Amino acid sequence: MKNLTSHNYKLEEIQELRTYNSKSFRIKGTMERLIMGPFKISKQFFGNILTEFHIKPIHYVRNNMTLGNLDEIASYFGNKNGMSLKEGWDEKADFGWLGWYLKRQKLIKGKGIMLPNYSGLRLPLLLNTTSTFFPDPNPETTSVDGLVERDNAGSQTFASLRSGAGTVADDSTSATGGGRVYRLLASTTTDGFQILDRGIFLFDSSSLPDGATISSATFSFYIAAGNSSNALGLSAAHAAASLVGSTPASNTGLVAADYAQLGSTRYATDKNFADWNTDAYTDQALNATGITNISKTNITKLGTRSGVDLDNGTPAWSSAAGSIGACNQADVAGTTTDPKLTVIFTSVSSNRFASNIGLIRTG
Repeated sequence: MKNLTSHNYKLEEIQELRTYNSKSFRIKGTMERLIMGPFKISKQFFGNILTEFHIKPIHYVRNNMTLGNLDEIASYFGNKNGMSLKEGWDEKADFGWLGWYLKRQKLIKGKGIMLPNYSGLRLPLLLNTTSTFFPDPNPETTSVDGLVERDNAGSQTFASLRSGAGTVADDSTSATGGGRVYRLLASTTTDGFQILDRGIFLFDSSSLPDGATISSATFSFYIAAGNSSNALGLSAAHAAASLVGSTPASNTGLVAADYAQLGSTRYATDKNFADWNTDAYTDQALNATGITNISKTNITKLGTRSGVDLDNGTPAWSSAAGSIGACNQADVAGTTTDPKLTVIFTSVSSNRFASNIGLIRTG
């Protein structure tokens, strides 16, 4: 049995015994069968194992959870010599299966996985790693969050309120709902308005690898019960939360003049007021523009405005009525309700084996 291989026998695969990493064979003309698994081949006769030894994986799991032969994604695969992936592997392979393969390589002290376009360089993968960033609470060291506001203490047109100078900034309140997605307050004068708030949210994302490819990112805000209202009766588009960039004068503190430092380009699809969550996070997935503006070396700077503010529309008016999304700031105790930026990225580790491999399924 020392030289037991498929070349020594006329083998017939037993299809119903296929698994994601093994094949089973019947030896024609006998009652014996060979079972090829991820760690052994077993030769059985009437259920008795006669011998076993170690073999390499021959299957992989596709991202639709069907099985495929490894040569679909790999130009070479072995045991300690690892595997060389083909172009397009990331559109086919399930990341959970790749995680299993990497763990197996580490266990047997193999050479890991060689990526396309890295000829001669054999590295493990760091696949779809997730990093979550929060603004600093007061006193800030690298990043800040808070509200900026124009309060004219009277009444003016919405266009004038929108384009005027800021009068208030608050970046240190620990009260529930101390931050802003936005706020718009009407005055008692017909078609007049008094207050407009915007939100600024900065995140120190400099820990992202310089060579990381960001596949997705999500901005999340948390609004507690009783801290949101559309009493002003804004339309769905006008009451939506619009995610944009921001350029405050400082990364660690806000001033009233930062009211004018909110961008005009959408970084995500607007989140309609009716779709906001209460006592839970509301998420906005960044679009390609938003992802491009995530910094791998410094601070990622986001902001929020109402849809009517961003588009300079004509809001509904009702005497002294307001629409508001009062979210928690980073100064609320803990991080479980803080504004956050979640980034999913792929990169290659320069270590032989990464100690912080993080894998998630996609699709």
